[in-house]
Order: sequence, then C-alpha cells, then structure tokens
Amino acid sequence: MLPGVRGEGSNILSIRFRLSTFAVRVTTGPDSSAKISHMEAAIESTPTMGEPERQKARQLTLAELRPPRAIPGYEQERFLGRGAFGEVWVAIDSNNGRKVAIKYYHRRGGLDWSLLSREVEKLRYLFGDRHVVQLLQVGWESDPPYYVMEYMENGSLEDLLREASLPFERALSLFKEIATGLIHAHGKGILHCDLKPANVMLDQDGQPRLADFGQSRLSHEHSPALGTLFYMAPEQADLKASPDVRWDVYALGAVVYRMFVGEPPYRNPEAVAAIQLPGTLEERLARYRQILAAAPKPTAHRSVSGVDALLAAIIEKCLAVNPRDRYPNVQAVLSALDARAAARARKPLLLLGGVGPLLVMLVVLLVAGVMFRKTMGIAQDEVTARAVEGNRFAARAEADRLGREVRTRWLVLEREARAMSLSRLLADPKPFGGPDDERVEKLNTWIRDKHKTWDPILPASIWFINDRFGYQRAASEPVPNKPGEFQMATTNLGKYFGFRDYFHGHWDEFPSAQPPADPALGPKPLTRPHRSRVYRRQNEKSPTYVVTYSVPVFDRERPDTPPVGVLTMSSELVGSTQLRNESGKSRDRVVMLIDTRPDEAGRRGVIVRHPYQEAFRNNPRELPIHTAENLAAFRDGYAANYTDPIGGEYERAQGWLAVAEPVTVPDVANDVQDTGWLMLVEEDQAKVVQPIRELRSTLGWYGVLAVVLVAVVLTLVWGFVMVVLNAAPASRVVRFLRRQVGLKSGLSGGSSASSGSASSVSGISGSGGIKSGLPPTPNLPLKARE
Repeated sequence: MLPGVRGEGSNILSIRFRLSTFAVRVTTGPDSSAKISHMEAAIESTPTMGEPERQKARQLTLAELRPPRAIPGYEQERFLGRGAFGEVWVAIDSNNGRKVAIKYYHRRGGLDWSLLSREVEKLRYLFGDRHVVQLLQVGWESDPPYYVMEYMENGSLEDLLREASLPFERALSLFKEIATGLIHAHGKGILHCDLKPANVMLDQDGQPRLADFGQSRLSHEHSPALGTLFYMAPEQADLKASPDVRWDVYALGAVVYRMFVGEPPYRNPEAVAAIQLPGTLEERLARYRQILAAAPKPTAHRSVSGVDALLAAIIEKCLAVNPRDRYPNVQAVLSALDARAAARARKPLLLLGGVGPLLVMLVVLLVAGVMFRKTMGIAQDEVTARAVEGNRFAARAEADRLGREVRTRWLVLEREARAMSLSRLLADPKPFGGPDDERVEKLNTWIRDKHKTWDPILPASIWFINDRFGYQRAASEPVPNKPGEFQMATTNLGKYFGFRDYFHGHWDEFPSAQPPADPALGPKPLTRPHRSRVYRRQNEKSPTYVVTYSVPVFDRERPDTPPVGVLTMSSELVGSTQLRNESGKSRDRVVMLIDTRPDEAGRRGVIVRHPYQEAFRNNPRELPIHTAENLAAFRDGYAANYTDPIGGEYERAQGWLAVAEPVTVPDVANDVQDTGWLMLVEEDQAKVVQPIRELRSTLGWYGVLAVVLVAVVLTLVWGFVMVVLNAAPASRVVRFLRRQVGLKSGLSGGSSASSGSASSVSGISGSGGIKSGLPPTPNLPLKARE
C-alpha cells in the first residue's frame, strides 16, 4: 500500500488519530527520502488483517471502561474512539456542564512533538473563531499528554452526507459558511491544505466548524502538504509543491460538489484502481495528477435540482484543473456567491424591467396591429365602396344609353309604321308578286328612303318589312364602300320568316322554318315593340352580335283589326368595351353586355360585347361564344375578386371588381320594360386598392423601424444597467465603460497570473505574501488521505 495514502479497500490501519480523522505522518527533512523508503518497506511487509481480526480489534477498542487519567474540572463520561497515537473521551466541564472532547496521546516516543505543538499553536491562534473547532485546554506535562477541545455532538459533514443527501438550500448554506471559515483562517495566514467533509464538524446548531489543522501551512511556508485523494488539487499532489491558497479553493469546490452529487469529483472505480496500482508515492501521485488532467470536466452537479448556471459555473471554476483558471482565493469564491445571490435577488426586478417593456411593447404592437389592420380594412372598404359606386354609375349610364337607343329605335319604327302609304300597301288583300311587282317596288322605295333618312342617327345594317303572313316583302341595305347610299336587299325577298321571334314577338322561335299550308293558321304578327334574340349572321364581317328591333304595322283605316305587317331594323350591338377618362386613357374598367335570355341553342348569359372580340376583328368567323350563366342572377349588385368569364386567355381571369345594371326601356306610359340585357362594368381591383396597399406598406415599414429603434434603445438602456450592476466584470470593455462613467470595478473572480502571485483580500498569496503572526516551523509533515 501507498505510505501515507489510505486507498479504497486498504487493510492498513491509520497510524495517526485526530478528533475527526486518522492519517499517516511522515516527517520531512534531510533524511526524509530514507524515512519514506523505510516506511514503505515496513508497511508493505505488514500482515493484512481479515474481517474477523478487524471485528475483534473493534471489540477490544470499545471495551475500554476507564479513561487513562482523571483531569481536574472534567467528568469523563464515555469512550469515543482510539487512534494510532491515542484515544478520545467525551467529558463534561464541571464548571458549566458543557460537553468536551479530551484527546490523550499514549505513544509519547513516536510523536512528532513539533507537529503537535504547531497544530495546537494554530488552534490557539484561531481561538474565538466560531468557524473553527476551539481548543480549550492543553496538558503537555501530563502523563499521558492531552488537550481538550469542543465536542461536536452532530458529528462531521461526512457523517451527515453518508446518512442522506442534503437539501439544496442546506448545502448552499454550508457552502457559504465553510467558505467564510476558510476566509477567517486565511486572514490569519493559515492554509488548511486538507479540507474535506470529514474535517468539517457540525455544532449543535448544525453550523460547520473547520477541524484537523494538522496538514495546515502558513502562507509563507514552502514545505509540501498532501491532502485527501479527490479533494486535493492536482498540483498539490506533488512532493515538491509549495502551499497555495488555491489548494483550499479546489478542496472547497470538491466538498461542495460532494454535497450536491454525493461523490467527490473525478472519483470513479477506474480512477481508484489506477491510483492503487503498485508503485512509489511519487508514481501514484503522478497518476492522480494525470487522471484529473485527462478526465472530462465534471458536469453531474448541473443536473441537480436548484443548481443554476451561475452556481454551476462557480463550482466548475473552483474545480479547474489548471490553477490559473481557478478563483485566486476563497474570498473571490464568496464574492461570486454574493454576486450570484444579488443577481438572483435582482432577477425578478430585472425580469420585470426587461420583460415589462417588452410586454408593453408587445401589447402596443398587438393593439396597433389590430387597429392598423382594422383601419386599413376600413380604408380599403371605403375605397372599394367608392369604386363600386363609380362603376355602378358607369354601368347605369351605359345601360341607360343602350336603353335610350332601344327606345329611340322603337319610337322611330312606330312613327314610320303609322305612315298611311305603308299601311295601304300592306293592307291590300291582293297577293304580293315578285320583285317586279308594283307594290313590292313601292315598299322597297319607301323603306330605302326611311333607311337613308334615319341611318345617320340610328345606323342599321338592314331595314325590312314582312307582310301579315311572315314573308319578307321589302329590304334596304347600305351599298358597300359607298357611305350614305342604300339599295334593295334581294337576298331574302319573298322568303318566309314567320317563325322568327322578331315577327311573332315570342322569345322562343318556332321550330319549323317552312310556311304553313294555310297562311291563316301560321304565326300571327306581334302587337307591340320587340327586340329579337342576339345572333350573328352567317356572312358577318364583324366580330359583333346583331339584334333586330320590330314593331307592328296596323291598318290605319281599320285600327281595330290585327296587324297587317311588321316593320323591322337590324343593328350591330357595338359600343365601347373600356371606359376612358377625360384624357382618353383607359382606367382599367371593362364594359360587358350580357344577354340573360336564352339564345337559339338554349344558352343563357351569352356575352354580347367584350374586349376579347377585338382579337377576332380580322377573322370574325372564328369568334368563340362565351357565356356567363351565373350573371343571369347578378342584377343590382357587385362582387369583389370577381372572375372574368372569358378567362385568362384574353384577360386576367380574376381580381376584378364588378357591378351589373339591367338595361330597361321606359314606354310611353313611363312603365319600365326589361330588355333582358345586363350591363356589367368590371375594374381591376388591385389598382383600386393599390393606394391603400402602398399606404399599408409604408406604415408597416415605419412600424418595423419604430420597433427596431425601441429595441435598440432598450438594449442600450439595459446594457448600461448591466454595466452599472456588474461590479466585477471580466470584460475589459465593461471595465473601461465603468471607468468612463466613474464606477469602480472590483474583483472579477478570475485566476491569478501565476501560482506564486495569487492574492486575496486577506493578504494570502500562493507561495508567499503577508506573514502571519505565527513563528515559522520547518519540516512539517506530509500526508495524503482518502
């Protein structure tokens, strides 16, 4: 076994007994190497006791019934334990009834009296410190020698940790108290060098007291001191190391890690087995240093409930393998804990101060967003409503214009139908002859004159007259390429058209185009003005539809008799398909004329006028027929995002704002007659709401800019707050900013520049510094424990 190191499963009994632990002492000096070699050989040759021998030894130890001697002023009650150099009894102080622990030394010849005197001297120097187990009395001249100390009835921290895990708040409180005790010791120039749970006693109030200063060193001493495995810093595990205050910093972190996790850092079966491999003390210490240097950083404490990131960082900084990365002293550790406590105390206020403005800004953004959307929606609705009203006015104007045109044509036809000459020619009961018939010539001359008279005002592609039986008796058409000249249209003269709706006045044409055998049994002439179905002539040279207007011709001499004929005119349904403003530019508004009544194929909603027809002006025979059946019920209303029935082949298929108005004709009695036509005006909705969208986009960007500016201002404000609150910044930039505003920066908690210059507020350096009030003692013992 390793001399001076008690490893896992060691069968070697501790040679040195103290109030809190046992350890091996090896005196250093000029012949220290020889002594170490001699002790290694002696220990290796020591027989190993089995479990029965250990049990017997324990029974013999507990069989003690009487203390070694009586001490005046103390009533010794019971035996507490035995060590290599002596035993401990629990006694009662006769003066005040306080329990004390009396430690006797039996093996006077084997004692290092200078070591014991140094420990007693340090305990005396720490007299009155409530964080250290107090020395009450010393009996060096007694036989056996003894000293009296406070009795810690709650045992050690090690005992407490073995019983159960500690609550987080209890462990954190012990952390602070132990750190405070170390600061008090360091302030008097004493480094503990062997801090571990077994050396932390608990008083009657459960407060920690530091004990076992046998391995402690003064701040100016250079003799090594080995601590306990997995609690001592890696650089401490070197027989040539000089005491450093950061050894206690590491041990403090290991004790805290043990309280939170239940095991010291880096300790695992593989590490213990590697250290226990045969070898010299130096080899095993070197393996210990290598294991800690190669092991990953401990992280088990981060998963403990209650350990936040700040506390975890403090523990990890204490346990840094490289002493340069460690806190320079225990005061820096306590300062970090105080900074953490202050940060946690400020956290609700900081959270309120940080999240509060964000929540306010979020609420403002939400309210502003809702109001913005609502306002933009209202504005868009208003713009749309105005566009609808404008389009409704345009549609009504176009419908009224077409209605007035229809009424004018009917009035002109009715006026001419009342001509006496026309009435006599049609009322003559004689049958009509061929084109050379006198009556036919007179009728053609008459209609050609009327066509020429009215064509400048009411252009028509043809005027014609049908007799009472449906036969065409006269027709006039323009002379090609000779404006203002008209001729007799002979193509259909004498043909039967009694089945056409413009003759009988019904919307449905008769199925048979053949004249009846008995003319009296055929269709009767209409009795009131009528407009026919829209149609396209087979020889049509224009991509437009044609409609025929007809009125009855009565016998002026016998007005009560049925009509004697029908006077008609046909005209193309032409007109503007796009509305233009005063400058003549298009306003992206389309005018569409739709026939809601069924055509000869039974189709409703035939599109009679639309801009797509312009594409077929040079090839009108290929003009396709489009219908908009849904518009048959689209009367006196409007639709947003309307889909053009022609589709995307000729116009945009959707995104129109459409308004429809029926085309009506008031008669002489001011009764409105529906023509069955629907005038539709559609406008590009995107351009209608484009100003609102541009306004929305502009205001949106302004809102984003405002949010960014507010965020920047909040960031700057909180950056300044953090600079002011961070009294120990690690960043040079933060320290510079604090100096600029007249603020001082304290310790940053960083590591020292070197192990020999690590300083603390207590004046302790790693290997030298302010001298303590104790005299120097050379050749202090060397030990390593587990």
